[in-house]
Amino acid sequence: MFTVLLTVVAALGVFNTVLLNIRERRRDLGMLKSIGMTPRQVTVMTVSSVAALGMAGGLLGIPLGIVAHRLVVDHVGVVSFPESMKQVWHSPSR
Repeated sequence: MFTVLLTVVAALGVFNTVLLNIRERRRDLGMLKSIGMTPRQVTVMTVSSVAALGMAGGLLGIPLGIVAHRLVVDHVGVVSFPESMKQVWHSPSR
């Protein structure tokens, strides 16, 4: 249940970032449409820029999150975690 809550909060954070990005570029998008850009081209440009931002965030965030998790768990102090709790990422095996 906690994982679902974290996923919803993260999704709302991403949605907020995308919404603010689009609102900031509203005048630019209007200018592009006024010089002949079709609504489909505007949509493709917007989706591709958001997808690129998401890919960059994922490629940076996942490794940094794993490292940060490892550092925090190793330096908690009095609580001793078993090794199974420290290994949050497992390589796919066939």
